[in-house]
Amino acid sequence: MKKFSEIELWKDVSPEEWKNWKWQLSHCINTLEELEKTITISDAEAYGIKEATKELKMRISPHIALMMANGNHEDTLRKQFIPSYNEVKTSNVYGLYDDVNDDDGYSPVKGLVHRYPTKVLIFPSNFCGCYCRYCFRRKLKRDVEDCLKQADYDNIFKYLREHPAINEVIFSGGDPLVVDDDILKYVLSKLSEIDSIKIVRFHTRMIITIPYRITQDFVDMLNIYKKRFALYMVIHIDTLRELSEESKEAVCRLVDNGIMCFASCPLLHGINDDEAVLQSL
Repeated sequence: MKKFSEIELWKDVSPEEWKNWKWQLSHCINTLEELEKTITISDAEAYGIKEATKELKMRISPHIALMMANGNHEDTLRKQFIPSYNEVKTSNVYGLYDDVNDDDGYSPVKGLVHRYPTKVLIFPSNFCGCYCRYCFRRKLKRDVEDCLKQADYDNIFKYLREHPAINEVIFSGGDPLVVDDDILKYVLSKLSEIDSIKIVRFHTRMIITIPYRITQDFVDMLNIYKKRFALYMVIHIDTLRELSEESKEAVCRLVDNGIMCFASCPLLHGINDDEAVLQSL
């Protein structure tokens, strides 16, 4: 097994930096040149990256890149995170950004989608720890990685107070856990003041892509608010291949502190569209 310090791109990185989730988030791989310093790229992969990234962003966390470095060319991680020519060969540029969910059509205020009577989605950010190549929210072009501002949240809270039938808030995204603890604490504290809110869910891939995000400080903050409403962590994981030892530790830290964890995944061709693979999850 290769260690991160054995790879050219990270030879000068300290163990403390490597385990810092903010360092991981700010040092994600965005270019073919960077990726070639971590793993061996085939000619087909290089062509796919060059073509796809003309229109679509690539983002691979150091944690996931190291896992790929310890895999092989048939690794499902490569299929999930390395851009492919298949992403763009049959689509015009406009079509790449079609909003398949019509999120905008159900968005009464910025950052909130109200599709069903009793629940809403809130998107704290427009970016993630890694960009999955099958993401259906490509309308988030991510030319500028951004998060909601306090004024945006205040508008959301106002909307929630005006619609007491809403009892469930789902944080999705862009990954909600790219946001700092102090912002999440502010948001949860304000939600706790709205009596109608009974359930809060975080839908995240960071436990897989940057598991160092689940710090004890973060868990301690969740512990405060799990007393006010049912609080769930829903982990996007497609195969057991993604579950590193660090990810297992992150899940254990949550569960051992009474934070209920669930898993969700899309059905992906050539990755998990197999009964045995899904059963293994």
